[in-house]
Amino acid sequence: FHGNQIPFRHRPLQAAPADILAVAAMSLVVALFVILFMRALRTGGAGLAKLLPHPPARAVLGGLLVGCVVVAFPAVRGEGYHLVRSLLDGGAGQALGMMLILVLMKILATAMTLGSGGSGGVFAPSLVIGALSGYLFHGLLCMLFPAAVFAAAPLFILAGMAGTISGTLGAPLTGIFLVVEITGGYDVILPLLVISFLTYTLVRLAERHSIYQYELAEKGLLLRPRTDARILADIPLTELLERDLVPVYPDMPLATLIPRIHRSRRNHFPVEDRSTGRFLGMVNFVDVKEFLFDDAMARTVLVEEVMRSDAPIVGAGESLPQVLSVFDRTGAWSLPVVEGDRFLGLISKSTILDHYRKELKIQTEV
Repeated sequence: FHGNQIPFRHRPLQAAPADILAVAAMSLVVALFVILFMRALRTGGAGLAKLLPHPPARAVLGGLLVGCVVVAFPAVRGEGYHLVRSLLDGGAGQALGMMLILVLMKILATAMTLGSGGSGGVFAPSLVIGALSGYLFHGLLCMLFPAAVFAAAPLFILAGMAGTISGTLGAPLTGIFLVVEITGGYDVILPLLVISFLTYTLVRLAERHSIYQYELAEKGLLLRPRTDARILADIPLTELLERDLVPVYPDMPLATLIPRIHRSRRNHFPVEDRSTGRFLGMVNFVDVKEFLFDDAMARTVLVEEVMRSDAPIVGAGESLPQVLSVFDRTGAWSLPVVEGDRFLGLISKSTILDHYRKELKIQTEV
């Protein structure tokens, strides 16, 4: 912890118009590294999980891979703040080719660490990747345009850090102000603004979600305000259940069930085990229609012979979007809701749509 001290001090900088244009061009390079970083994080974790399903084995392999990288390239060890300070102080002393290799090795080491279940995050690696990217781009500029005069390398290092944070986290303002606060770089805030918003825009063209949003989006849990998914998520499934259904039993003759159908306003009846109360299936009016006027058959046929034991069900913990997907897949209008092996109630499309309309009205009036 540095308290009120600035962890990454640097000498005062000034950005000329040519430097701002160069920083804008650098956003292409930074965005490329950010996209590579994000995809490496995703594929690294998924690849290791597929190769080694057991977490201990995955941790061992990940540790070995990261260890090999660190032994070969010690500069990428740890959080990398020592490398950022070295770059800002101008003491890196590395060829541009080595800078590129260090960027790639830092991406690889981070992906293997997180993908194998190791502890850590993406903030510190993003700073290191951004600092290396800025140093690399400044070196390329000086090599390609030896007669041109550009600002010192720290300007591009700070810009690379801001751009990488903005693109990876999907938060350009956060990237700008974090870098300004930890470096004291208020004198170059304009270049930071330029590269942060350009990098953010370029990355979003290739990656729809930030590194934090991607996993939620994959699970269907990234809910935007006032979207169907958001509105439905605000409606608990248990509040929509029709609970006044009369249970019937598998050993019950249809002659006993039919009078209940006449007296009930429901067409669906849950079938439960008489002794344990375990849910066994559903029976409805259509299943017994042919026995309504055949008393002899109704006295001999049992509920278990006509009930639907394979009726689609939904769990009490499922969300309404998940329930609607079951409706779409099965073509049913009503579905039984169970918790464990207990019947809780019935959910119908009409009930969901009615509450959706009410919730939509409430949210649009806010």
